[in-house]
Amino acid sequence: MIKDSQLIKLAQLGSSTAFDKLTNKYWNKLFALTTKYCKLEEDKEDIVQETFIQAWQNIKKFQANSTFFLWLSRIALNLIYEKRRKKKLKTISLNTLPQNCLKDENITSPLEELEIKELKEKLYEFIQHLPREEKIVYRLRMIECLPYRKIIRITGQSKATAERCFRRANSKVSKFLQEGDLSRWPNQIIQALKGY
Repeated sequence: MIKDSQLIKLAQLGSSTAFDKLTNKYWNKLFALTTKYCKLEEDKEDIVQETFIQAWQNIKKFQANSTFFLWLSRIALNLIYEKRRKKKLKTISLNTLPQNCLKDENITSPLEELEIKELKEKLYEFIQHLPREEKIVYRLRMIECLPYRKIIRITGQSKATAERCFRRANSKVSKFLQEGDLSRWPNQIIQALKGY
């Protein structure tokens, strides 16, 4: 079996056959990754295809200080967030929120439930407008609960940069929660973030 390093060298010399072998090897793995971040089925397929197109176009820039799959992952994540930005994707519809997210023993009126729905939407919208690097790290750390060692492998950042991005994002989100009086419902906020 030919090693990735050999296939990459051949691809860098212009061998589309070698690149096809890399594509076949990593297609399903990359599709599984995009499934975590894309809500629509057609978006997943498009992202995977576009990732391999960009990888082929930039194969000469690939450096062996990263694995090929991590390099593909970075391309895919950038495409996902760029696609969201361009489409100005709404984060999540009120109708798709699980009903149990809106229930709390301290909430007694439908008016309060409606207020929580509106606050959640504002929270999703706020996170969407964080700077791209902060948003990625915040999502991976706070929402996906990944350790920094995995985050730096996915993003290609140093640990110090990833930690700084997370601190900035977390500080902004915390300030937003305080100013918007969302801190009254911490359980709903946690559930909302997990559903983001």
